[in-house]
Amino acid sequence: MLRKIVNSAMLLSICLCVGHAKPLMECENYKDRFSGCVKKEYYENGKLESEAPYENGKINGVMKEYYENGQLKREVPLKDNKTNGILKWYYESGQLKSEAQYENDKLNGAWKWYYKSGQLISEAPYKDDKLNGVKKEYYESGQLKSEAPFEFGKKNGVEKEYYESGQLKREAPFEFGKFNGILKEYYENGQLKIEIPYKNNNANGVEKKYYENGQLKREAPHKSDYFYGVVKEYYENGQLKSEASYELGGRLDGVVKEYDEQGRLLPPNR
Repeated sequence: MLRKIVNSAMLLSICLCVGHAKPLMECENYKDRFSGCVKKEYYENGKLESEAPYENGKINGVMKEYYENGQLKREVPLKDNKTNGILKWYYESGQLKSEAQYENDKLNGAWKWYYKSGQLISEAPYKDDKLNGVKKEYYESGQLKSEAPFEFGKKNGVEKEYYESGQLKREAPFEFGKFNGILKEYYENGQLKIEIPYKNNNANGVEKKYYENGQLKREAPHKSDYFYGVVKEYYENGQLKSEASYELGGRLDGVVKEYDEQGRLLPPNR
């Protein structure tokens, strides 16, 4: 019976020793980083600014940074000086600000940002440090604000923006980082506001702008991103307001003709 008590006491002692491993000492010199230590930096007022655990001369473990008030600012998981794991940033209030998934020092996974309220601001999928997938942004209300498809770090597909009401605000077609297709913007009532045809990042074709009631406001032909042809503007009642002719390269050809709302030609330089 006595032997059992002694053996149990010895086992408990061993468990306590293992469970309370001695913390790493603070680094006093460069050599300490190889034997194992924690490098600490301090603010001028003496408060801890950062701490990084070293082993074999490299950071191995979670590096932490602090605000001057003592609140945790950032956590960086590292292995042999390379970020591995979820890197986190915090607001001074302690609320999570951002988190990003790393593998071998490269972004691989979702990078998320948060409002101080805790609501998600944005989420962006990464692969080998490049955006790959659909990046989304949100209003603080939680309503989707925008979504943009990426491939290998470049926009590829239709980027969409929304009003906080949920109504579509803008559609922008991309082909590997360049505008290609018809860019459209909308009023919050759903009415088309503007449409511009693009090719290889340049406006090519007839741009059309509309009033909120759907009436045509302007039509302007483009070539290689410049006005080319007759640009016309209209009053909300549909009456022609002005017209101007442009040469290749966007140079004005002749004078601008302006009209009143009754269609009468106005004198130049009035």
